[in-house]
Amino acid sequence: MTNSTRPPSLRGQTAQHVSRLALPLAAVVGLYAYQLLAQGGREHASADALIYLASAQGEPAIWPFHVRVLGPHLNALAAHLSGLPLRTAFEAGTLVYLLGALLVLAVLLGRRQASLAFEIAVVLGFGSGMAVRFGHSPVLVDTLLLLLVCLEIAALDGRRYALALAIVCLAAFTKEYGVFLAVPWAVEVYHAKGWLSAMSGLLPGILLAVGLVTFPSMPRSDPGAVLTYHADLIAQDGLLTYAKTLYIWLWTAMWPIIAAAAVSVVVHFRGGLALTRDQRRYAAMLVAVPYLVLGDLDRALMVVVPFACLAGASLVYLRNPGPCLLVGAGGLATALARPLYSEVPVPRPFILAMIAASGLVSLALVWSLGRSDRDAFRVTS
Repeated sequence: MTNSTRPPSLRGQTAQHVSRLALPLAAVVGLYAYQLLAQGGREHASADALIYLASAQGEPAIWPFHVRVLGPHLNALAAHLSGLPLRTAFEAGTLVYLLGALLVLAVLLGRRQASLAFEIAVVLGFGSGMAVRFGHSPVLVDTLLLLLVCLEIAALDGRRYALALAIVCLAAFTKEYGVFLAVPWAVEVYHAKGWLSAMSGLLPGILLAVGLVTFPSMPRSDPGAVLTYHADLIAQDGLLTYAKTLYIWLWTAMWPIIAAAAVSVVVHFRGGLALTRDQRRYAAMLVAVPYLVLGDLDRALMVVVPFACLAGASLVYLRNPGPCLLVGAGGLATALARPLYSEVPVPRPFILAMIAASGLVSLALVWSLGRSDRDAFRVTS
């Protein structure tokens, strides 16, 4: 498919991807349900969850939660229309948004003629990490943001720039760092229409700034906590536990795909090769990383993962079924080894086996990435 060809509609391809990815998607649903129903997800209430529940009931929230209005309001509306309790609406919405995002991402990968092995690796590896993470903490808005990321890319693929910009505005009011999605939008529009049109990418930031100032909020007792978050984790849990947490976060954010896509951008740039459209979008999105790494990497870097997957879909390295198998297995094993079990005892040998599998896969991927030559990170013709 050339850049001048309008891609088929998402609706026309969804059924095909549901059938070919039925088992990975079923695994994602099963892991989410298991974590939610059997491992205490329904009873778990993080500080963020309490804020979102209160916001959905019309109570003012602290900065920056006071501008994260889209998720709570959508779930409040769903609860009102369905008659479900508000928390149940959040739990159901989290899974629906996650599955929607995975399906849209799978369709986008299919348009790029990604291998079936790569599609399965993304849906199973990325989806299982997300399912366990949000099955344990279902009252959050992150999967809604993930869905908006995928929908923005779909709109850009179809050259529906106004729609894509509207989606970025919605993302900014889902979580404030959704405003970074305006950067790949502006890069795309600049290449298509020039600087004047690309300047419209400032709109989400302007709207967010107005919201930060004008939306009612409660004072925050720790305004600088975001800058010391990782240091506080080390002080609270110790360096070893922090290292384990960081490892899990990086797998949830699909570090092998992020790394391979980043290497491909560097190889193309240094080799004087033109970046593909997906590589440009991914490179543009990387400007957000210094801010994203200040918080929980698994939830924050999630917005980069779809761009990385699409930039990596046509790489020689990720056309090989071997790395794809490792990525899918590593994501699944790390998700199953994640220490979030609280209600039903999980056999210790099983956990140790998953830890060992995750570690071995990581070593294999590091070795594989390290020994691959520059041509492995070039785009296939």
